[in-house]
Amino acid sequence: LEGKRILVDCGAFQGRRAESDAKNRALLGDVEPGSVDAVVLTHAHYDHCGLLPYLVKKGFSGNIFATAATRDLANLVMMDSAHIQARDADYLSRQAAKRNEKFDWKPLYNDLDVVKTMGQFVTINYHRPINIAEGASV
Repeated sequence: LEGKRILVDCGAFQGRRAESDAKNRALLGDVEPGSVDAVVLTHAHYDHCGLLPYLVKKGFSGNIFATAATRDLANLVMMDSAHIQARDADYLSRQAAKRNEKFDWKPLYNDLDVVKTMGQFVTINYHRPINIAEGASV
């Protein structure tokens, strides 16, 4: 895999808002999302797929490989997350306004980011190897 970067899963941290938000925004540390060649999604739990739209928003343009079932469930999970984040932002903004406090938190991604992410999925079949990058197959 000389020079190839393949990410296995891209999940979101859950927990206390400030702590999980900081971890999620740190995403890949020093790795630029645009330098990742491909993602292999093992299954559609939030802690495995929840940051895919953020990865795409930050510059990942490669393929996301998953089975059809995983792809379809991930779409539901990620879209639900986008809606929850939007509702949270709205609620927290209103609460801050009531207290005359500044509020600048923004959701990690929105529903349009999820739609864009879904366009990068490549469906794979069970028990049928597929090349995901030069020298790598799943």
